[in-house]
Amino acid sequence: MAQKRLDEFSHIETQISKEKKAEALPFTEEAIIKEKRKETFPPLAGENLPPSYFVSATYDGKTRKALINLYEPTSGKIYFWYDNTGHQPYCLTNLSP
Repeated sequence: MAQKRLDEFSHIETQISKEKKAEALPFTEEAIIKEKRKETFPPLAGENLPPSYFVSATYDGKTRKALINLYEPTSGKIYFWYDNTGHQPYCLTNLSP
């Protein structure tokens, strides 16, 4: 069996890489549609959200509303649901200080 030096292997690889030319991937209609479609963040839960799992609940100080995170297993996405019932925080009171 003939022995080769390491630099002989690297020389072959460089010749192969020089022969290959970079090719641009063609744009497909699907890729263009995905690029144009911008998803909002955070993804808000709509009125017709399928059955989802409760992930967490917190309070959003900017909007001054309760925020619930829901996991929808069919799409694999987490949706955010802001309280729309007008619920007040539990520490709110009408007692004078």
